[in-house]
Formats: sequence, structure tokens, C-alpha cells
Amino acid sequence: MDKVLANIIKNTSAYRVFDRDIENSFCHAYLIISPDTLAQNTLVELVTLRVYCKTACSLCTECKKILSGVKPDVKTLNPDGKNVTVEQISEMINSSYLSPVESGEKLYIIKNFDNQSVVVQNKLLKTLEEPPESVHVILTASSTIGILPTVLSRVKKVTQSLFRSTEIKKWLLAMGVESADEISKAAGGSFTLAQTLASDEKFFDNAYELLNVYNSVKESGSVPRLLKNKVFTNLAEALNITEIIFKDVLYTKVELTDYVTLINFRNELRNLSEALTITAISNIMSEVIISKQKLSCFVTEINIIDCFLLKIAEEKSKCKK
Repeated sequence: MDKVLANIIKNTSAYRVFDRDIENSFCHAYLIISPDTLAQNTLVELVTLRVYCKTACSLCTECKKILSGVKPDVKTLNPDGKNVTVEQISEMINSSYLSPVESGEKLYIIKNFDNQSVVVQNKLLKTLEEPPESVHVILTASSTIGILPTVLSRVKKVTQSLFRSTEIKKWLLAMGVESADEISKAAGGSFTLAQTLASDEKFFDNAYELLNVYNSVKESGSVPRLLKNKVFTNLAEALNITEIIFKDVLYTKVELTDYVTLINFRNELRNLSEALTITAISNIMSEVIISKQKLSCFVTEINIIDCFLLKIAEEKSKCKK
């Protein structure tokens, strides 16, 4: 377990909810909501430790069993976050009626529940409605979209908030990341994105290339030649960088240059900010979010890029009038 990250998570309101509930009245089912997979997984791990150890110390016998994956009463159905089968859910339900192997609670964890099939979600409903004694279920999701209302009504929802850049910077420095200051600002409160950026040697090169692409968008006719730019090969990564770019464009527009992440590309940011109004920048930032949603819904990538670039062209055109 990453001790620096664990200590940061322990100081969040999300962890305190579980700490209080476990001490007083541990609910039978929870849904942890966060798009930050790294922080979310750490929270789940800490909560699991807290169920069996008052301080979630990670050092005692109980904690060591959990961290090494040999605690018999803790079961993660999909450690890799992939889809759970109906057979796995059926096995979980059957085993939930058996007494704990050791004294105490039984804990079942299902990750990425918002991506699980309707059949799987419905199969779990009976356990959520009538949970066996001492059995608790923890579900994780990036959002509530894709989760059945009947499931949502039977779980306690805990939202993990975004993190401060100072917290992310502290974590990055502990790992020896040289560009911790820039990356912590660029991460937008997400440890997962910070980890991705820290391991991406081409981050700044790709940011520069994307800035050139967006500055090159003049009207709809300029879009086709930009569609197949190699910078869009990894679209998820390109959209994450694009989100950072347009935040910087906004900061540049309103002259809050101290908040700009891509400080080495100030001229390119200024050029883009001068071609757009604040409203236009806001509209494009909303389009980034929509594009990410499309990507998670398996919309064709070329269509996502096309729509996004056309949005930029549209907003630039409006600003000329």
C-alpha cells in the first residue's frame, strides 16, 4: 500500500463516513462514486482494513492478511475491474448465507459497477434487499450513470471529492517525480490522471501538438485534414490533455496566468484565447466532457474527434461575427 496516498485518503470526508459507520452502524451496502480509479481503489482498501482493524494500520496480522489477499471473509469479484458474470454473482449470493470463516464481518467488493450488465445488477438486487447478517457489499463506480435506480435506492452513496493540487504534488514528490508542480496542477484533482501524466514522457509534446491542431481550426473546411493527426491515436489521453489546455486557455483569457499549467506554451495559449470568448471556451470545455462520455459509450473515435473539432470551428466562427 502506498503510505503517502493512504494518509491523504484517510483525511477525506469519504473515509470518515466509513470510519464513523463501521464504528456505529455499518450499512449493508455502499456505492463509492469517483472517476479517480487510483484514489477509489485506495479508499476501498483502507475501508476493508478498517472493518477488521480500528486504525487500518496496515501492519497488524489482520491488515497483512487483507493486503496479501488471504483474508477468507473478504472477496473482490473483479480485482481487474472487468465485467462480472452471472455465475460469479450467483456464487457470491450462495456464499453470503454461509457463516464467516473467521469471527466478524463478511465483505464483498465489486468494482466498476456502472459497467456491469443489467442482468448482473438485477441478480444482485435480492442480496441488497435482504442482506444476510454480517454481510456487507461495497460497489464502486465512476458515476451513477448505468446503474439501475433499484440498485441506487438500496445502497448508501459515498462520493469521493477531487483532491487539492498540493496533496497530489506531495504524493508525486514522494515518488521522485521532477515535474510534480506542473503535473499536480494539470491533474485536475485526480491521482489517476497525475499518475498517467507522470508516466507519460510525451505529455508536453502531445500538449504542444494539440495546441497547434486547435489553433489550426479556422472553419469547418479545415477539419478533415486534422482528423487523422497522430496525436489523436490515444483519444482518451488526448481528451485529458485537451481538458487541461482549455482550462489554461480560460486562465489566459481572464489573465490568471499564475494558474496556467502549460507555462512553456504561453504564445500558443494566447493565440487560442484571442480567437475565443469566455462563453466559447466554456462551451468547448463542455464538449470535452461530452466527448469523454461518448468514448465510454463506445462511439466511433473518428466521429468523436470530428464533432469536437467542428465545435471549435463553430465557436471560432461565432466569435468573428
